[in-house]
Amino acid sequence: MAMGGHGPWSIAVMWILTAVTLVFVVLRVYTRVVVVKRFGVDDHVYNFAFVSRMDTPVSTKHAC
Repeated sequence: MAMGGHGPWSIAVMWILTAVTLVFVVLRVYTRVVVVKRFGVDDHVYNFAFVSRMDTPVSTKHAC
């Protein structure tokens, strides 16, 4: 079933923003592991939040 209206644009924007966020998460992990040489609890929470957020674009695509 084809989506109409602004659905395809909304999904595209969500995936683009998710990709941008992924870049920043990877940069943060690199900085904490290589530069600072310390990976704390806050970093685990940050990564868990990002992985949990990945459900939004996937569930939105299937809901449309």
